[in-house]
Amino acid sequence: MIIPGKNDYKKLLAGCNGLLLLSGYDYGLYVCNLVTRRNTALPAFPCRLGPLSVIYGRWVFFYDTYVGRYKLFGICSNDVLMLTSGDKKWKKLTLPFLNWGTYLRELTTPVFADKELHWLAYTFEVINTKRVTKDFMIYSLDVKSSEFRKIKLPTLNAEHYNMFISSKNEESLWFAAVFPDHLDVWGLSNNGMTKKYSVSLQKLSYIPEFWSKMCIVEDSGDSNDIFELKLFIKHENEWLYHDLKTGVLRQIGKTNTQTQFLKLQTYLFHVDSLVSWHPTDEYKRKIDD
Repeated sequence: MIIPGKNDYKKLLAGCNGLLLLSGYDYGLYVCNLVTRRNTALPAFPCRLGPLSVIYGRWVFFYDTYVGRYKLFGICSNDVLMLTSGDKKWKKLTLPFLNWGTYLRELTTPVFADKELHWLAYTFEVINTKRVTKDFMIYSLDVKSSEFRKIKLPTLNAEHYNMFISSKNEESLWFAAVFPDHLDVWGLSNNGMTKKYSVSLQKLSYIPEFWSKMCIVEDSGDSNDIFELKLFIKHENEWLYHDLKTGVLRQIGKTNTQTQFLKLQTYLFHVDSLVSWHPTDEYKRKIDD
């Protein structure tokens, strides 16, 4: 895969409808389309963010049907940065729930559902140089009103967390907590988050820290079974597929051992398209169609 533009990209942060969000060695952000070969440097941030804030922040990229534009959101510690395609400036919001001396660590990339962004995080304090975990929370941001809310969760000590949208169940927002030997799935309802089921991951025990190179997706088939999650895992030069319902674990591909990969914030699926970050280009394309 050849990325258009200069070969100075450091990390792949997010993607949507064929567009990729990349950070450069200058720690600026870029949007590119692999098909049209077009890339765009995004505006400078409204505040001084250190390199680690950009690289280790959580970024989400989605199409907002209410305004007909693409939007970028970055969760960088206590701040939320927002940029709409066509705009020349970022908007900055600060989480209202944190007291002095309390810090936040994001555990999942935000997802967009029911007009809100949702992400899992925990708060902590530093006492005598040691990090002391306080609360696990689901944080939500109303994209239109810019209002925040939160839901407290039981304390979890999983190795990895993944939030996703379910198209088959009453609770549209779900997250998976991945442990070395099993995976728990939680669903969000009007009564808060409740654990739905747990499944063994013993077949993956031979892969060291498999959760660090894993993508969790829901099967989009016609079945109404809530147990339709698939895992895609990179192990050395292999790509593996694990069906949590049937227990099948098989190889689906290999990569050349000499291949150099961009650093990934999260593994994601990519679909080629002709869409553009620029609203005027999208308008012209729709007229031509």
